Amino acid sequence: ITSANSEDAMKSQSGKVRITNLSPQGGTYFTPVWIGIHSGLFDIYARDEPAPDFVEGLAEDGDNGPIINKFSMSTSGGVWDGVVGSAPIAPGMTVELPFDVELDASHLDTLYVSYASMVLPSNDACKYCLCATTDSSNHL
Repeated sequence: ITSANSEDAMKSQSGKVRITNLSPQGGTYFTPVWIGIHSGLFDIYARDEPAPDFVEGLAEDGDNGPIINKFSMSTSGGVWDGVVGSAPIAPGMTVELPFDVELDASHLDTLYVSYASMVLPSNDACKYCLCATTDSSNHL
């Protein structure tokens, strides 16, 4: 994630999310990638625990709808979310999504970036979903 910002109390962040599939030719694809910027209270992954229902749809069917709905209805400090790409992201392919958000400048160091996508091909017996959350100190 790259961005440009101003020095106001409310910082206007404009930037873009860029996703590149680094798999070798003939390798795996990714479904369009969900990205969320939040306070760190929106959990999409917990090690050694089953995936939440809103992530399961993405992991099984590549459906971003449930995670988008959960994020938009969450009171867990959601700031912005979007889906990067409109079709499976092939090996070597790069997709981008611009964003504009207003952020409280005093809380920039407490923001987190989460992402989730389904790996293709995968089957119901072996569900692969890329999920992660990281602090924003190196991203915003």
